[in-house]
Amino acid sequence: MTSPHEVKAFDISGEVPHGTTLLRASAGTGKTWSITAIVTRAILEGDVDISQVLLVTFNRSAARQMRHRTYARLARTAEMLESGLPARDDLDHHLLAQRERRDEFLSRARSAIQRFSTATIATTHEFCAQMLTELGVLADHDLRSSLLADPTPLVDEVSADLYLSRYSHVPRPPSSATIRSLARTVAAQYGTVELQRDSDSRRVEERLDIAEAVRTESSRRMRAGGLHTFDDLIEDLARSLGSTQRGRVACATLADRFHLVMVDEFQDTDPLQWEILASAFHGRSDLWLIGDPKQSIYAFRGADIHAYLAATRQVDHTYELTTNWRSDQGIVDGVDQLFRHTHLGAEGIEFTTVSARHTHRRLQSTDPHGYDWSHPVQIRCITASDGSRLSSGRAEDLIAKDVGAQITAMLDGRSQWQPEKGQPSRPLQAGDIAVLVTARRRGTKIQNELRKIGQPAVFTGSTSVWSSPAATDFLDLLSALDDPDPTVISRIAMSRLIGAAPYDLARQDSQLRSALAMDIANWALAWPNLGPWGVIESLLHRPGSLDSMLTGPQAERYVTDLRQLAQETHVWACDQPTMPTPAQTCAWVEDQARYAPQETPRRLETDRNAVTIMTVHQAKGLEFPVVLLPDATLSWISKNGEGTRRKQRASRTFMRDDGSPLVWFDGERRVLNLSDVNDPARLEAWAQIRHDALAEELRKLYVALTRSQSAVRLWWAPVPGRIGDSGLQRLLALESAGSEAPVFPEPVNDAAVSPPWLSPRVGGASIEAVPVEVTEAPSRELPVPPVGGTPATFTRSVDHQWKRTSYSGLTAGIHGATSSMADLVDASAGQDEPDEDALGTSPDVSPSTGDGLCAMPGGTSFGLVVHEILEHVDTSVPDLSAEITNWTARKLRAEPIDGVGATSLAAGLVDVMHTDLGELAPGQCLADFKPSDRLAELDFEMRLAPSSPMSNTVGALAQALSDRSLVPENDPLASYGRVLATSPAASTVLSGYLTGSIDAVLRRPDGRFLVIDYKTNRAPRPAGQPLEPRAYDVTTMTSMMISSHYPLQALLYSAALHRYLSHTMPGYDPATCLGPVGYLFVRAMAGVATPADASMPYGVFTWSVNPALVVAVSDILGGRHEH
Repeated sequence: MTSPHEVKAFDISGEVPHGTTLLRASAGTGKTWSITAIVTRAILEGDVDISQVLLVTFNRSAARQMRHRTYARLARTAEMLESGLPARDDLDHHLLAQRERRDEFLSRARSAIQRFSTATIATTHEFCAQMLTELGVLADHDLRSSLLADPTPLVDEVSADLYLSRYSHVPRPPSSATIRSLARTVAAQYGTVELQRDSDSRRVEERLDIAEAVRTESSRRMRAGGLHTFDDLIEDLARSLGSTQRGRVACATLADRFHLVMVDEFQDTDPLQWEILASAFHGRSDLWLIGDPKQSIYAFRGADIHAYLAATRQVDHTYELTTNWRSDQGIVDGVDQLFRHTHLGAEGIEFTTVSARHTHRRLQSTDPHGYDWSHPVQIRCITASDGSRLSSGRAEDLIAKDVGAQITAMLDGRSQWQPEKGQPSRPLQAGDIAVLVTARRRGTKIQNELRKIGQPAVFTGSTSVWSSPAATDFLDLLSALDDPDPTVISRIAMSRLIGAAPYDLARQDSQLRSALAMDIANWALAWPNLGPWGVIESLLHRPGSLDSMLTGPQAERYVTDLRQLAQETHVWACDQPTMPTPAQTCAWVEDQARYAPQETPRRLETDRNAVTIMTVHQAKGLEFPVVLLPDATLSWISKNGEGTRRKQRASRTFMRDDGSPLVWFDGERRVLNLSDVNDPARLEAWAQIRHDALAEELRKLYVALTRSQSAVRLWWAPVPGRIGDSGLQRLLALESAGSEAPVFPEPVNDAAVSPPWLSPRVGGASIEAVPVEVTEAPSRELPVPPVGGTPATFTRSVDHQWKRTSYSGLTAGIHGATSSMADLVDASAGQDEPDEDALGTSPDVSPSTGDGLCAMPGGTSFGLVVHEILEHVDTSVPDLSAEITNWTARKLRAEPIDGVGATSLAAGLVDVMHTDLGELAPGQCLADFKPSDRLAELDFEMRLAPSSPMSNTVGALAQALSDRSLVPENDPLASYGRVLATSPAASTVLSGYLTGSIDAVLRRPDGRFLVIDYKTNRAPRPAGQPLEPRAYDVTTMTSMMISSHYPLQALLYSAALHRYLSHTMPGYDPATCLGPVGYLFVRAMAGVATPADASMPYGVFTWSVNPALVVAVSDILGGRHEH
């Protein structure tokens, strides 16, 4: 084993390290590529199975991107191995060099792609929630509790009650606002951070007592109310793994579940998260910690660089990525010139030099008189004409003007950008330029300056879409849908949604309010079908509404925010079991405004070519050909990342201790200090916090600089009280360090500040410093899209028969369920079959007499668990019984069912897997179908006729079923056509989309594909008679099939498979590729001893569907009238 302090260059084709490995990834060095390559190699070489992979990242969007990139890497590698494509990177070369293993690699790649959903790729909170569920009774967590995204209201209640009980008789009590602020800090914001008790002050002791009381009572009320927070998920899992009684078993369970664990952006971890990883995986699994401490800039979200440093001292191996794939050599050299021989806060955060893949300059001017790109890094020095220092406001104004002038010069049409060597160059565009700021106020000022000179610019800002003006109006609309209060309706009328003036509402003959109230009432009635998105779309199509929204400043921003709010909310609503009410939706949106500002990136308001303005934090992970940094020496640094900027601006000081609670690292752990300003313990904490803030300022500058691919421009201005503490000035003030140990750039006194061109770190081919005389940039007319004109008249008729439906939607009325066939969106769309209780097949849920699965209770919950287990079971494992037992225990631990034991259910499902399938698959059972011949849960969205006039009805399907050339008289389901033709569903129009999910598609050795559907229905039986496999004979199963309308489901699924194969399988022929349909009534499948009735074993209903019938059904669904 190598020493963890021996840093080696990472090579994907080299020896694979085992144990805990730290992978240091400087900006632009291919971190995500490395993660996906490591996972791909581990899977293909047989080190892990896809289901044993755990990838943890920092937010949902990053998790989605990681999931996409990992799948794409596996798919591309499989394509290369299968088709002989040339190698494109080092991993490809490594795999292709092992020719004798190519078939082995391809088989594993295909299997991983097929079962990709079994990999766990999640955020930290999602991972903790999932593990608490899987651990079940091993976890110290109430699985029935609900998530409380923001505990602040509950903590406020506790604070108010505590204040009354504690100070109601005190003559001069502290203010309730002071106690409330303290309570929020210790219980809502830093509830998991240990309180520091190093003070003898009575005032501090009182604060600590209050803090403990608030935490205790808040926790009690949370448990009593069945609630938990995001922090509780992490704390509960950490406590479960550290338990003296169950911790060892819990840790072993997680380590057995995941053999390869990779944690992205590990520099933003915190002590509890590292405690979980260390307990569960350190020394047990292959644990990779990937990140760059130089990019740790999220202290305000709880990231603790000290936790990262502590973890690095425990790893077994340390590797680093050494090639920058993003930036040109000039940018890499310039960053190296500024940061060389420095550390960015502590030992272990040293700046390291990397090489550049792009050794040439990709940004050039085609004209000697065009923009000068000769120096990749340029510091533009703003000075007063008389050489005096500048005020903060004056410096910001001058810099904003110069930013505009620079962008205008860059976009004169004479600059060419070449994305990759060998690719054609193109003119530099506005979208290639990013302006990175440190505060929203600065971004808005620069955006306004660019608009004045006619340069389009979009600013995502640092605020969330959930707290935008559009969100306020959206909440009012949701509130009115729930309760049409006249005051709220009036407020909506005067908002940008409608745009009415007070005069319009005050007129006696005004019908505006009543018309709006009528529209809102109609939307409320249609809410179950429309949902949030449908309501907003209806509003946007309301005469005059869109005109109102597009009038005035920030019009595109408002409409974009409104659409994003509606879409995000609609996605959430569709994920719920039933459509939430407007009141529930309103509460969820309010939660997002309190909790999720960083989780939902704000969309750009226009797709026109525009300069991008964003904060440094938002830009992390992105890249741009040109990056402009107007705030390089104008940054305010705030304590704990919180809002003390107002005091700082007033006092013109770097940082000022205002006496609020401090979170700091005391050398051993993270603690919360509540002491007074002059307390000795406080002074030590303040010194550490000040140092950490200075260090993070350096790291923010590093992040900002490394977003650039080819050119970066920084602005410098001599502003007293601000410049000396900025990261840029501190770097410029450092002397050349030669071979000395890395140093930390300390703040510089204002009197010692000198212009950048005097710095030893400026000069050469990469960095230049130039004095700037700011002039007004030439103005350009900003193209404005035409607004107004004559509103278009809607002349088309609305097709009310067009909808998104499913098998259960088509048969809902038949089974007695409520159905609205004319609704725009089928209420049951997305479900592939009705509940068992709706089928008339013994809806009792209590256990009955009998053996095996026949003795199990009925009900939807049991059916869902059986389906999920059969979906996930891997038939390629050596011990299938153990595999089924493992999945059964996991599912029942998460979702217990009365009367169902894990051992007995597993035994019954083992029998199901080994029951002979008769003519469905001669000589085979389910266990014989390996993953490569089995596709579980094939979801489909099948297009029906595009409009009602072109569509058929369900009755046309009944006619096809009654056609004896397609369904012969001796077919066991020959009578079903008549049953369907006389059912209420026969007149249902087949227009729109049909959705569903096939339980499994199997491929027989003869190449035919089988549609499989698992059924847990009970067979009808006389009262008091035990349920036995013999109850599922051919006659009974046929009756159950017809009464439940399963033949219709079988045909719909067969048509979906037919269309899928016709688009994906070369040489597809329905006559030779489509096989029988199997409906497996699993209660009767008792293993190898299962008796048979004629050609069908009990429980295995086989329908040999004529391929011509399947093609005819597909044509009917698509709207063809000849079949």
